[in-house]
Amino acid sequence: MSDAQTPQFRVSNEGEPIPPVDPEDLKRRWSTRKERQTCDVKQAAQGQEADRIAVWHRFRMVSALAEGFNHGQLLAPWKHDEELDDAVFRLAATFPMRPLRQQTYRVPGDSMFGFDPNAFVEKLVEETGISHTWEPVPSKTSGSGFSYVWLKGGPRDPVREAKQDARDLLWAVWSKCQPNLSRPSGKHADDAESIAMVFADFVIDNIHLAREFVSVMSGGEGRPELTIVLQLERNAVWGDYFECSVCHRLMREHSDEELTHCQHALPPGTTLYRVRTS
Repeated sequence: MSDAQTPQFRVSNEGEPIPPVDPEDLKRRWSTRKERQTCDVKQAAQGQEADRIAVWHRFRMVSALAEGFNHGQLLAPWKHDEELDDAVFRLAATFPMRPLRQQTYRVPGDSMFGFDPNAFVEKLVEETGISHTWEPVPSKTSGSGFSYVWLKGGPRDPVREAKQDARDLLWAVWSKCQPNLSRPSGKHADDAESIAMVFADFVIDNIHLAREFVSVMSGGEGRPELTIVLQLERNAVWGDYFECSVCHRLMREHSDEELTHCQHALPPGTTLYRVRTS
């Protein structure tokens, strides 16, 4: 599929940036990762961390870099037995990283890890002056199709599996493109009902695409799966009932640049869109 055919509102599978953390928190987690600790000890240690969730994400990044990719090849010059150089923790504490949105599928261009392993090593080489040659790790999904992140087991029933895949896909697309509307906030009792109604409208409006997807996935003829998925994403981003809080145009009428401009015009924490009432 060419760039010209890619929907304008293609949504990344990455969430909001993970904030920086204290390198000492990462170093502490690394040094105690294999120790058997009681819940009280773990809670006491994590209580020293300013942002426990951010530390957890960044610790997983360090673990993947040091032990997961290419059998530990990426950080070989900075790893000595079980110890890592302080430079690794300093860089990992601030390196650009985003959590991946929960979804059941990937399409070309989606991030595989939420960070770029190769860029991390390049930056580490630059900062430490230690040369290193490694086998590059693919960080983005490539190809011309799409794939599910996990495989479903059990006896094969192509039609039944295709229907289940279609249900998963509809929710995954909608919740990725409308993260603020995919789950109740807990502030209002009618959140769940409102979410269900908006999601139901999305399903009804796109039932023809869901049926086409089921047909293709169960062995029938039709357009490539990726074409259907990207069409669903484009349709899910903004319906005709959402207008911009800044310029009051329909959200779907904005280009990416206009969306950014309107977002920057709002005070921090303000919602960019509102439901059109007339």
